[in-house]
Amino acid sequence: MTTDARTKLAVARSKLREKFPFFGVLASELNIAPDTSGRVDTACISKYGNMLYSIRFVDSLSFEETMGLVAHESLHVVFEFWDRIGTRIFDDANLAHDFVINLIIKLAGIKIPKGGAIDDKYINMSFEEVYKLLPKTENHYVLSGDANPSLGSLADNEFPFNSSRNDETKDADSQERWRGALIRAVKADKEEANSSVRGSLPANIQLLIDEIMYPPLPFAHRLQKYVGQWGRKTQPTFRKFNKMNSFEPLHTTFPAYRSNRGRVYLLLDTSGSMFCQNNIALINHGLGCIQSIATSIGMDVA
Repeated sequence: MTTDARTKLAVARSKLREKFPFFGVLASELNIAPDTSGRVDTACISKYGNMLYSIRFVDSLSFEETMGLVAHESLHVVFEFWDRIGTRIFDDANLAHDFVINLIIKLAGIKIPKGGAIDDKYINMSFEEVYKLLPKTENHYVLSGDANPSLGSLADNEFPFNSSRNDETKDADSQERWRGALIRAVKADKEEANSSVRGSLPANIQLLIDEIMYPPLPFAHRLQKYVGQWGRKTQPTFRKFNKMNSFEPLHTTFPAYRSNRGRVYLLLDTSGSMFCQNNIALINHGLGCIQSIATSIGMDVA
């Protein structure tokens, strides 16, 4: 007796949650339906996490390979493929993302479906790095192309997502949902990976997770950690002038109604061991950028 594709996918997601909690939590966020158009040869995924599958293709997979399939599709979404593709050639970008995703899945101990893009030489590389190294040859991987925009739109039609809202609002809501799922997945892995029957999160995935969960702050925001919130640029305040924090000549100072602007001090070591005259233009450019940023948030530069 054979198991139908829908049941196989349901069981695969359940087993993934049991054995590989990180991937199982993410896979549980997918909306999955069979393709009825005949356009999907294997499976496809949209940026909102809507997945269509070919019944014939899923029928050909083992339970272990089906686990790998849903884990693969969920990582396309959580690692924000569509936001990172930029001006790259789509088919090559999809293939590069497949290489990164499949190595993560393989190192976690999950089986990759036959025909999946896999090459150990790309271990610990980012999607962008792999893209640059891809050979310019015909793509022979049968699972590549699953993030195709036209097929993604086909999947989204199966799961309407408040179609009255604009794309920007839908994208923001979707990103918030999947980042929440990522947080739950990391938490589940930490809580459950100690069991002898469960897998653990591969170390090479941690950097990718950190980039999503803790994106780098703009320079202006990082400055505020040290100088605080200074209020409006022109807002004055009644305070005593701090002569210890300036290069003003020593003299008696009194409280006054003064500007509330912050001040950034730029110190440059010009000693022979630290300073190179050939880098003057580069240094001036860097100082100019700092001054421009500081001025834009209402701060003086000294």
